[in-house]
Amino acid sequence: MKKNLIMGTAAGYRFPQIEKFVTTLRKINYNGDIVLFVRSDIDADTQKKLTDLGVNLIHIPVGFINFSKAYATSRLWKIHYPIHKLIFFLLSLFSKRKIDLYSFYVKTFHQTSGSRYCFYYNYLKKTEKNINTSYLPM
Repeated sequence: MKKNLIMGTAAGYRFPQIEKFVTTLRKINYNGDIVLFVRSDIDADTQKKLTDLGVNLIHIPVGFINFSKAYATSRLWKIHYPIHKLIFFLLSLFSKRKIDLYSFYVKTFHQTSGSRYCFYYNYLKKTEKNINTSYLPM
């Protein structure tokens, strides 16, 4: 039987910031899987408490490029946008596996707030036989 799945990203959070989300699911007797994508440098206390509550943790490596919040809110991103657009175009020319290449590129060079969807996609691809996908938009 397929299980329901709730996924989320908690990169950079500590247990007190995530606790209510997880404990509320457990209090309402949610019996599906809970998967949280966390940074690979998650603190041991948070990791232990979440796993004790039955949360599956998927570790996202700390990226090659870490942009500051100041950069993200500045206008410098406008300079990089045409470069990213060109890279996406080139990737589309040379591959039959476009979505996998896009996913790799985005996970490597973008903030977790945007790249999390690529991590979700990869996880769902690996586990699609075991989860209920009836609620996923197509």
